Amino acid sequence: MELPESLGQLSTLEELFLVKNNFVRIPESIMQLSKLKFLNLSYSERLQSLLKLPCSLLELDAHHCTVLDTLSGLIFSSYEIDLSCNFKLDRNEARGIVEDALQEIQLMATAHWKEAREE
Repeated sequence: MELPESLGQLSTLEELFLVKNNFVRIPESIMQLSKLKFLNLSYSERLQSLLKLPCSLLELDAHHCTVLDTLSGLIFSSYEIDLSCNFKLDRNEARGIVEDALQEIQLMATAHWKEAREE
């Protein structure tokens, strides 16, 4: 089973719950969902990869996607993620996610510190 590319036409969609589905991938048209804030893919046990997601996303729940092994091109600095129980996920990719988040926190703290000093 595949999700249709027409998914991207749901332009006002803010929350998408695709829990316990049998799809292998998310269509690229998901990038067109500019108002999407919450995406739940948990227990989608055939989902193999997550590519780009909309910048508007605030929370991604993809726990227990047991064959998920690729997070190519995702930027995790601006939202909360749950990727627990994803046993095939490459440890280097998981480490990269944490490092990216820490770098973003450091940048935000530095910017805040500079603002405070200027006041």
